[in-house]
Amino acid sequence: MRVVFMGTPDFSVPVLTEILGQGHEVCAVYTRAPQPAGRGMELRPSPVHRTAEQFGIPVFTPKSLRNAEAQAEFSAHGADCAVVVAYGLILPKAVLEAPKLGCFNLHASLLPRWRGAAPIQRAIMAGDAETGVMVMQMDEGLDTGAIGMGARAGRRLARLAFVQAAAGSRRHLRRQDRQGRSETRFRQARAGGPQSRAGTFAVSGRMVRGRSRPRAGTREGPAHQAFRAVGRGRDLSRRGDRRLRRRRGRTRAGAARRQGADGFRRFRARGAARAGRKARLMPRYKLTIEYDGRPFVGWQRQANGLSLQEAVESGIESLTGVFSPVQAAGRTDAGVHAKGQVVHVDLAKDWRGDRLRDALNAHLRLFPVAIASAERVDGTFEARFSATKRHYLYRILNRRAPPVHERGFVWHVARRLDAGAMHDAAQALVGKHDFTTFRAAECQANSPVRTLERLDVTRNGAEIEIRASALSFLHHQVRSIVGSLEHVGSGKWTAGDLAAALDARDRARCGAVAPASGLFLMQVDY
Repeated sequence: MRVVFMGTPDFSVPVLTEILGQGHEVCAVYTRAPQPAGRGMELRPSPVHRTAEQFGIPVFTPKSLRNAEAQAEFSAHGADCAVVVAYGLILPKAVLEAPKLGCFNLHASLLPRWRGAAPIQRAIMAGDAETGVMVMQMDEGLDTGAIGMGARAGRRLARLAFVQAAAGSRRHLRRQDRQGRSETRFRQARAGGPQSRAGTFAVSGRMVRGRSRPRAGTREGPAHQAFRAVGRGRDLSRRGDRRLRRRRGRTRAGAARRQGADGFRRFRARGAARAGRKARLMPRYKLTIEYDGRPFVGWQRQANGLSLQEAVESGIESLTGVFSPVQAAGRTDAGVHAKGQVVHVDLAKDWRGDRLRDALNAHLRLFPVAIASAERVDGTFEARFSATKRHYLYRILNRRAPPVHERGFVWHVARRLDAGAMHDAAQALVGKHDFTTFRAAECQANSPVRTLERLDVTRNGAEIEIRASALSFLHHQVRSIVGSLEHVGSGKWTAGDLAAALDARDRARCGAVAPASGLFLMQVDY
């Protein structure tokens, strides 16, 4: 069978070598471009790149697969299927449909538990008692394709992955639970059967922040052993499980603030400390947050400054003594504000909602961030994937005088705007459309198609309010739409010009992007 293999890290190498060992023709290998590393910052190829060169396989390292040239090059391989293992780039629809049998992904999580990047690390950080891998037929969503089977870590993964891909049969594929009901998926995985033969393996009864190696003079802990074993593709059922069982038997019960027996200070007890005792998942909490986005580089952690995620996580760590990752409903940009951002977090202690709210606010007082409410939720709740609708508000101060008290929280437009004309033109954008014109060039969404359920423009004295509601939005979508509506309100554009810009599906046809200062995430529905 003619195969295109797509992967990058060490985790992907055993799958590639197993496919070659089965006698199949790997006509091309796609991997990330060489990255600078080491003291000299020399360009070094990825592990998959080096392995492919050893076998004399052509290697392709495109920066993106979204342009027509890269897609035509991919289709020219004439592959029967593509096997994707931690590749690192999003595959557009044209690439997914190019192989005769489709594209199959080996994902290191019992889906839908951890979609997206770094599922192994995220499982360890969350303290999951069990995890595994899944083979799925890829679609345009983020790890939302139909699931075929699962397996333990090790060389056996590669055989299962490729057998499923080579079969080309969808009889044993089943659709994922889009609500992220991980407990249901765990039960199905353990039950076995023709549709789900997932073997699971223990990761750790504790959580580690992701430190790459133990401190000097300390012993390597069970979570770190699991991370290394999974990362190298070894079978934990042989070595890791035995070590974990021996270590778990010696672990002492203690407060989450105390240092663990294995030398790491940022662990938290996820399950029982004594051997033979059934693990207990930590309670999950839903936090509704208000913040002023001006001092931050955005919600998501970044290397170039302080993020809101980092501020919230530091407040939780200051309260509990352990690092607890949070997941947000929306990743707002730098300077964007929120009155109803929602996050979820797992904490070891049972908290009453009002006490958790007040305690966190005390630890967040140095930041322009406040926890408006905190409540205990079911373990299947996910701030991002359980959301059914997101509501944004954009504020324009439309007067000659500049803002004083509202500076940084509105977009000041001195020339008179016709709010009625803006509202009438905006209705052409309501509904399901291709919003390519109104998405940022660096947007990573798989599809530009979104369903805008509401787009209203109203005037209240000198202020114009633009309210938008949808299940999800593209990067810079609301601000791009507001900037184009401003052209309509000022008379530069007509309603027909706005509709034509939408139909053009060309980013160059978009009006000026409105500044972040006027945008607020108001509410998230579940």
